[in-house]
Amino acid sequence: SFINPVYETIEDDRATFLGEAALVCSGWPDRRVEALEICSIWRGRRPTSPEPWYYSAFSCLALGRIDEFLTFSERFMAMTPKFGPSETQMAYRMAQIMFGRGETSKASGLAARCLLHHPTFSEFWCLLGDMFHSQKMYEKARAMYENAIIIGERRSSSDSHPVEIEKYAKHPKRMIEILDKIKRETSIIVPKPG
Repeated sequence: SFINPVYETIEDDRATFLGEAALVCSGWPDRRVEALEICSIWRGRRPTSPEPWYYSAFSCLALGRIDEFLTFSERFMAMTPKFGPSETQMAYRMAQIMFGRGETSKASGLAARCLLHHPTFSEFWCLLGDMFHSQKMYEKARAMYENAIIIGERRSSSDSHPVEIEKYAKHPKRMIEILDKIKRETSIIVPKPG
């Protein structure tokens, strides 16, 4: 049975998340706008429930309506008392967008909150590394990237949060190479007296 008008939960113990399997839903015509309209009705009927705000936010993100995504996300985060998988996904997407907009302070707070609850997720370490790199705090950035590599090597291939798996090794290794190059190019050569 449907839990709500937008999202369906598979209530079956045999249904598991596997790295080699995926469940994909698609349809025609594109119904993202309709989904957002359904969310609006849902929010009106259940104004104190965080769920319609969550789906409204991600419906806006799918449509590229970034400002609306952030507005709905902030409302959702304020309404939910926990920090589970849904809140983690929301905070991570918010942090990526805010960082991209130059709001590094807000973004780093969200990324740190994600790490606090899920320290084994290397993509959060990478995001903090990217933030430190953008601020030219290269040693801190290196530490974040090194942590991402270590964590990524230990991450289960069948975990229930398969976010940006390519970052587990490729991104932090490439960024460490960039940091090494920066260090070589900016080393100060002090001439010997005499």
